[in-house]
Amino acid sequence: MSLVFDTLDSTRKAQNLRRNPNIALVIGGLKPGDERTVQYEGIADEPHGEELERTQHLYFASFPDGPERQHWQGITYIRVRPTWIRYSDYNKNPPEIVEFDLERIRHLQHEHPDDVSANKTSSSTES
Repeated sequence: MSLVFDTLDSTRKAQNLRRNPNIALVIGGLKPGDERTVQYEGIADEPHGEELERTQHLYFASFPDGPERQHWQGITYIRVRPTWIRYSDYNKNPPEIVEFDLERIRHLQHEHPDDVSANKTSSSTES
């Protein structure tokens, strides 16, 4: 349930996450009128060594263009481990809302230890 993205060391995002690794984001519907969201809170880190290799392997499996950026000067990989997630679907009546607290997230991660989602929406040179 972790998210992974690449970015450059010089971005505001990378610098801010190094100072304060707490992160919150909202992922919205995929098309106009789609009333589904995921609210996601977590802790960001930059894996190193074998952990970085494992994270890159999973990231590149989802985003085959990732290795092209691997040799960019200053590229870094940010992994976000969730502490709280809420899925809301207001397309349904009544709305469906599912929350995952830290205990439930840990339980799911124990059941699926290699489940890492890769997120490219904040990748490369964006701030």
